[in-house]
Formats: sequence, structure tokens, C-alpha cells
Amino acid sequence: MRLFSREEVRQARPADPAKASGFTDDDIDRMIADDPDEAPDLSTLDAAGFVGMSPLPDVEALRDRLGLTQEEFARQFGLNVHLLRDWEQHRAEPDTAAATLLKVIAEDPDLVRRAVGGRR
Repeated sequence: MRLFSREEVRQARPADPAKASGFTDDDIDRMIADDPDEAPDLSTLDAAGFVGMSPLPDVEALRDRLGLTQEEFARQFGLNVHLLRDWEQHRAEPDTAAATLLKVIAEDPDLVRRAVGGRR
């Protein structure tokens, strides 16, 4: 399951904004009571304890921006092409190390190319 950053959550729009804005705190409490799996009650938790996650790079957009095929991207950056395909098709999510590597590739692809042996 994909985790969303705070910024992504802030930017999200409900399908029916008028309906969503019409809910009172009592309505929400009732919905949670009716179905505890609907949403956890976070009212007693300290917001400072929550950790925001930076959004995962859009792997396909990154690869397209670099003008590379999946095979070229995987070879140049030392990645498994099958895993790359899974990321692009959202069948899998990059783990923390892979997400960090993708962020570095987005910032400085030549640095990563040099680090993995200059494969071209």
C-alpha cells in the first residue's frame, strides 16, 4: 500500500467537496463508532509524533525525462529491469534505499552513473 506525504494529503480533493465539508465532528465520531475500521481515532495522539514521508519519485517520468528505455535505465543505474517495471506499473514500491537512489538519480544522474561504474 502506498503511503502519502502530508503535502499529497493536503492537495487531495474529496470526490464531493460539498458533502465532505458538511460532516461535523459528531458525524465523523458516529461513522467511526459504526465501523471502527473506517478510521482510527487519533484525537488523543500527539501530532508531533507523526512522521511525514517524502513522496516516492515517479520512476516512469524520471526515466522518460532522461530519454531512456527501461533496459537502458536499469543498466545505467545498476537496477533490475523487472523490478523497475514493477515500480512503473505500481505492482511494487521502491524500498527506502531504492527510493533514495531514485531521488539521487533525479538530482544528478551522472553522479550515479559514475558511482555504478560508468555503464552507458
